[in-house]
Amino acid sequence: MDIEEVMDIAVRFLTKSGYPTYKLLSIKLDHAKKEWKATFDVGFITTMIISLTIDDASGRIIAYDRT
Repeated sequence: MDIEEVMDIAVRFLTKSGYPTYKLLSIKLDHAKKEWKATFDVGFITTMIISLTIDDASGRIIAYDRT
Protein backbone atom coordinates (compact mmCIF):
# COMPACT_ATOMS: atom_id res chain seq x y z
CA MET A 1 0.00 0.00 0.00
CA ASP A 2 1.03 3.59 -0.42
CA ILE A 3 0.15 6.75 1.50
CA GLU A 4 -2.73 7.66 -0.82
CA GLU A 5 -4.42 4.31 -0.25
CA VAL A 6 -3.95 4.60 3.51
CA MET A 7 -5.41 8.11 3.44
CA ASP A 8 -8.45 6.93 1.44
CA ILE A 9 -9.13 4.10 3.91
CA ALA A 10 -8.74 6.40 6.91
CA VAL A 11 -10.94 9.17 5.48
CA ARG A 12 -13.72 6.71 4.61
CA PHE A 13 -13.58 5.39 8.17
CA LEU A 14 -13.69 8.88 9.69
CA THR A 15 -16.59 9.95 7.48
CA LYS A 16 -18.61 6.81 8.25
CA SER A 17 -17.84 7.28 11.95
CA GLY A 18 -19.42 10.74 11.98
CA TYR A 19 -16.36 12.98 11.79
CA PRO A 20 -17.06 15.36 8.88
CA THR A 21 -13.98 17.51 9.50
CA TYR A 22 -10.47 16.24 10.00
CA LYS A 23 -6.91 17.43 9.78
CA LEU A 24 -4.14 14.97 9.00
CA LEU A 25 -1.35 15.12 11.58
CA SER A 26 0.80 12.20 10.44
CA ILE A 27 0.98 8.92 8.53
CA LYS A 28 3.80 6.50 9.27
CA LEU A 29 4.63 2.94 8.24
CA ASP A 30 6.07 0.61 10.86
CA HIS A 31 8.18 -1.65 8.63
CA ALA A 32 8.73 -4.25 11.35
CA LYS A 33 5.01 -4.74 12.06
CA LYS A 34 3.89 -3.91 8.51
CA GLU A 35 1.28 -1.51 9.89
CA TRP A 36 0.42 2.07 9.05
CA LYS A 37 -0.44 4.55 11.78
CA ALA A 38 -2.53 7.54 10.71
CA THR A 39 -3.21 10.33 13.19
CA PHE A 40 -5.91 12.98 12.73
CA ASP A 41 -7.34 15.93 14.62
CA VAL A 42 -11.11 15.60 14.22
CA GLY A 43 -12.13 18.28 16.71
CA PHE A 44 -14.18 21.17 15.46
CA ILE A 45 -13.64 23.63 18.29
CA THR A 46 -11.26 21.74 20.55
CA THR A 47 -8.55 19.25 19.68
CA MET A 48 -9.63 15.61 19.49
CA ILE A 49 -6.98 13.19 18.28
CA ILE A 50 -7.82 9.92 16.55
CA SER A 51 -5.18 7.33 15.68
CA LEU A 52 -5.88 4.51 13.27
CA THR A 53 -3.67 1.47 12.71
CA ILE A 54 -4.06 -0.07 9.27
CA ASP A 55 -2.65 -3.44 8.19
CA ASP A 56 -0.34 -2.96 5.19
CA ALA A 57 -1.19 -6.29 3.54
CA SER A 58 -4.99 -6.28 3.85
CA GLY A 59 -5.81 -2.57 4.17
CA ARG A 60 -8.03 -3.29 7.16
CA ILE A 61 -8.23 -1.02 10.18
CA ILE A 62 -6.94 -3.08 13.08
CA ALA A 63 -6.89 -0.46 15.83
CA TYR A 64 -8.70 2.78 16.68
CA ASP A 65 -7.76 5.13 19.51
CA ARG A 66 -9.42 8.42 20.45
CA THR A 67 -7.79 10.78 22.93
